Amino acid sequence: GEHTVTFEARNLQGPVEAQDLKITLAEDPSITSDASTTFSVDAPDSFTVKTDGFPYPTLTYAGTLPEGLEFHDNGDGTATIAGAPIARAVGSKTITITAKNPDTNASDTQDVEVKVDRAPEITSTGRATFTEGRRGVFKVKATGFPKPALSVDASVLPAGVTFTDGGRGIGTLLGTIPLDSGVGTIRIPVTATNTAGHVTQSLALVVLALPKIVSPDTMELRPGRSEEHTSELQS
Repeated sequence: GEHTVTFEARNLQGPVEAQDLKITLAEDPSITSDASTTFSVDAPDSFTVKTDGFPYPTLTYAGTLPEGLEFHDNGDGTATIAGAPIARAVGSKTITITAKNPDTNASDTQDVEVKVDRAPEITSTGRATFTEGRRGVFKVKATGFPKPALSVDASVLPAGVTFTDGGRGIGTLLGTIPLDSGVGTIRIPVTATNTAGHVTQSLALVVLALPKIVSPDTMELRPGRSEEHTSELQS
């Protein structure tokens, strides 16, 4: 900090001569804030760069910030990265921040990773069709950054069907529904999650049945009589 010392000079010939001497004890700057920060697309937010040191160091940066973000030195040993990133800024950029003592020129630098996330969105259709007794497959697809993880409520899956998250925003419904399990529509909640949030889609899984003949496989005809036989088809 700053300190003041008063010196006095005197002799027998005249008045006291005094002088105030200001002494500054400097401290080399150091950056103390985190080396990474995360923003989300179209969401206003800010990150504060913090330092130690005396006098307050000046703060500058080198590199390119994601579009929609700006850097401001607050003049009190802190700086602010703030704004709302645009969609094409999704990803990660690294800038180098320098804190410099204005009196001694001593400095400290830090690489800071600035990440821009995008909330997940399920882009595949909300309807899948499986047929009893036949192997079925359906791909669930989602976008976002980082690539979202996909999950389902396994308790509502029909017998013989499983769901696997394959990574990179793609999951798979796969399996064979046993015959005579029952036809109809099953609602399966599918959730996509990343660091920017989550979204859930109600996937309609339509279960169909193979056609089969249910009438008797024999018939009796009597001589001299005209008879009619009907075959029944169930689907």
